[in-house]
Amino acid sequence: MMRSSRGILFLAAVFLVTAAALRPPVRQQELRVLITARNMVENRDPLHLEFQNRPRYRKPPFPYWAAAIPFGLTGLHQSVMAGRLFFVAGTVLMLHVLMRNTGENGLWAGICLLSTYGIWRFGSLAETDMLNILGIVLAFAGWEKRSGWLSATGMSVAFLSKGPAGLVIPLISFLVLQTKQSLNLRYWLTAVIPSLLCAGAWTGFLYLNPEARVALANELHDTFINTAHENPAAYYLYTLPLMMLPALLLCLAAPKQLRRATLSTTPVVWFAITFVLLTLTVSKQNHYALMLMPPAAWILGDILSKIQTQRSLKILGLLLMLATLAEIPRNRFEADAISARFLKNARPKVADAPMLHVVGVNSARFDFHLGRHVENTDSATHALNRAAPGDAILVVQRPEHFDAWEHPNPPLMEHDDDQWIRRMYRASSTSTLEFTSEHH
Repeated sequence: MMRSSRGILFLAAVFLVTAAALRPPVRQQELRVLITARNMVENRDPLHLEFQNRPRYRKPPFPYWAAAIPFGLTGLHQSVMAGRLFFVAGTVLMLHVLMRNTGENGLWAGICLLSTYGIWRFGSLAETDMLNILGIVLAFAGWEKRSGWLSATGMSVAFLSKGPAGLVIPLISFLVLQTKQSLNLRYWLTAVIPSLLCAGAWTGFLYLNPEARVALANELHDTFINTAHENPAAYYLYTLPLMMLPALLLCLAAPKQLRRATLSTTPVVWFAITFVLLTLTVSKQNHYALMLMPPAAWILGDILSKIQTQRSLKILGLLLMLATLAEIPRNRFEADAISARFLKNARPKVADAPMLHVVGVNSARFDFHLGRHVENTDSATHALNRAAPGDAILVVQRPEHFDAWEHPNPPLMEHDDDQWIRRMYRASSTSTLEFTSEHH
């Protein structure tokens, strides 16, 4: 069991490190973390959170610190791998804690969790979700081990990663579990007081900072009242199974065990409380379902451990591990990877431009890959007209949105194609636009 668990962790590390190194950052959620962390290092201020010249207090600071520390230690402020390093370590640690916490069924819980789309997609990214889940898993490990300090550490990490969910989910679950597994007052004091102090310290900081107070109010309003991500109440009934594939297919090998399995109480309560709270929350997104995956993997591990035909199950487990490794090549071809390469190649050519005007995709991608703040617009014509002498204009845009076709000059660095317009313009000292054709 111990040797097999180490093998799963080794496989997880290989897969996640490779994915982190190959996959370009394209998600807005990750770019917010990476850019805010870069600004934190460059400003030398760990409490002043800034994203594209605006305060960024809508999420707690722990993910920004986790990305900023490797940036600061290595000096590689634009290295995606450096920014993702602690997040990858957090995912591997979460997997290790879950397997240790689930006892003899932990190996199957680990196999199930690693072999899911959710981990493949989000486990290597510098986003808030995996650190939040690590904290919640640590909190439940503390409950199982009767360690209030471990639970307090986990809830503090979870709260400082994503906010109140990191406290609310464990505490409500522990109150329900207390009716079945009564823990003493010492556990409750050591678990609750430090985590509440941690949450209170950050909340107090936000309250005393006017900009942060407004940002927090906007975040709460968007999450619980008016959101762009409102979905039906049944959203997680179909989102979670999709996130759990292909590991969920292992249930097909255990139809009888699925009906009569004896499940551990802790993951069932953990899953139920999380599901109800996520369903009641107005804002619903697919990556929120990640919070349901550790208890779901624990439950699935309990079921699979009861199967008597171990040989066929081992074959299925091996196939899942191979599917995990087969996912690695796809990381290199993430959406907009070519645009990411274009921006990296353009960076030294626009380094001396007083201002960068950018058109298309989202401005965070320009900001990260070009290593500086940008002026964003959706109109190429507008960007060309407003550029001052010496400024640079970069365009990464779909042809149907491009509005400067009448400009006769060729693009720098890349040909236009059927799907994308990729051009760089440079305003000269005579206020005219100059080009150099340099195709790759």
